[in-house]
Amino acid sequence: MSAWRWGVYRVSYYVGRGLIRAARLLAYATAGVLTRKELGRAAAGRWSDFGIDETYVLSGLFTWEENFYFRFLKPDDHVLIVGAGSGRDLIGLRRAGYRVDGLEPSATAVTLARTMCAKAGVEADFHVGWIETTSITEKYDVFIFSWYCYSYIPDRATRIGALRAASRHLAPGGRIILSYTVTEPVTRYLPRAVAARVGRLAGVDWTPLPTDVIMFEHGGLHFEHQFLPGEIEYEAQSAGLTIAAHQVGDDGLIMLMAD
Repeated sequence: MSAWRWGVYRVSYYVGRGLIRAARLLAYATAGVLTRKELGRAAAGRWSDFGIDETYVLSGLFTWEENFYFRFLKPDDHVLIVGAGSGRDLIGLRRAGYRVDGLEPSATAVTLARTMCAKAGVEADFHVGWIETTSITEKYDVFIFSWYCYSYIPDRATRIGALRAASRHLAPGGRIILSYTVTEPVTRYLPRAVAARVGRLAGVDWTPLPTDVIMFEHGGLHFEHQFLPGEIEYEAQSAGLTIAAHQVGDDGLIMLMAD
């Protein structure tokens, strides 16, 4: 490589790295301006990133979902999928013979999910809204927080509120099943400090945690809380729930029951 080409490469490399870091800080700062509710709305805009292709949606449950869910589901269970998105796991459970409804904050996603259900030849009722605020009149045997959905709920207080809301609508002996992302201790001190500082200035109602991952992605602001050991147990206990089954590997899978 000639000297001038190498020089262009070096300059571009450092400029590019700087822009990536600036974009990361901007994402955290933007999240810091938003209230808890607004952050959830911004994150919900990313629902299409989790699958809108017909072949994918109609493919049904992943193997790990079948292995974990079917351990705890009973033939007559009435199930509500929280964060149903375009309907992949709902369709998979309906095909397996379960009564399943869906809850999803994006009306656009629900429209697509209904279309996909029709193509799959299954029926399901859908609620548009958030688990914490949607009026649910039925009692469900099982609440399933869809694929990593729980990790994508911004703010610990909101996640605990979501668990409490689900537990209020559990039938006797009901279960809450969820998956979540895990991590080891990390050092996102500067981005988190930026978000926290901006949040204090803006007077918002949430504070970022060290393992909150925030970035700009297609459709909205990506928010993901990666759980440290002991955190999911704390949130379950705070919601008044008992851990009946829990396995942790590359990700976490947990089944909860009301005390």
